[in-house]
Amino acid sequence: MKLVTIQPQLVYDKVMRSGFFTATPKFSSYVGTSRDGYDGFKDAYQWLMRQMAIKIGSPPSSVRTPIWAWYRHSPITRTGPRPYKPDPTDMKLVLEVPDDELVLSNFHKWNRIINGWYIPIGATEDERTKDDDRHHELSEWEQDREIRASWQRVFECDTKDNVQATFWTLKKEYIVSANYARNYMSKGWNWAA
Repeated sequence: MKLVTIQPQLVYDKVMRSGFFTATPKFSSYVGTSRDGYDGFKDAYQWLMRQMAIKIGSPPSSVRTPIWAWYRHSPITRTGPRPYKPDPTDMKLVLEVPDDELVLSNFHKWNRIINGWYIPIGATEDERTKDDDRHHELSEWEQDREIRASWQRVFECDTKDNVQATFWTLKKEYIVSANYARNYMSKGWNWAA
C-alpha cells in the first residue's frame, strides 16, 4: 500500500545505514512530555498497539510506539490535518508497505480516542450527533463502558475520510522515494507529488 510519512533526517539516515527504524516516543512532538515521552496519550497509544498486535501481530521487542504515515488525506481545513511546519531537514518518504504489515484508521476518530471520547455511530452528521447526545444521557458507568467499545469504529474508513496508517518498523525496502519535506510544503499540502 502506498503511504507517505514525514520523518526527521536522522530517521532516514538510520534506515539507510541499518536497514530499518523503530519509533521511540522521545522523538515525537505528539506524544507528551514525560520522561518516557508519551504520558499525554499513553492510554490511547497502548490501546492502539494492542489492536495492532491483534490485527498484524506483535511488535518487535524494540518497538515502543508505532510508525505513523498517511494513506489518504484531504487538504487542510478547519477540521482537517493541522498545517505541517517542517524542520528544514525533515524528509518526505513515499513508502510501499505490505498490506498485512499495517493498520489503517480514521484520523478524526483517532482524535476522539486520544481525548478519551466516545465515537458516535451514524452515516450522517445528524445521526452521529443524535447518537452522541444519547451517549451523554447515560450514567457515568454506562458512558465509560460504551467509550472503549466505540473505539473499534476508528478502523471504519470511508472514501472521503483522512486515513492514517500505523506499522511497527520502517524498513529500507519500503522506501520508494525520499525528498526534503520543505520542497513539498511550499507547493501546498500535496503528498502525492
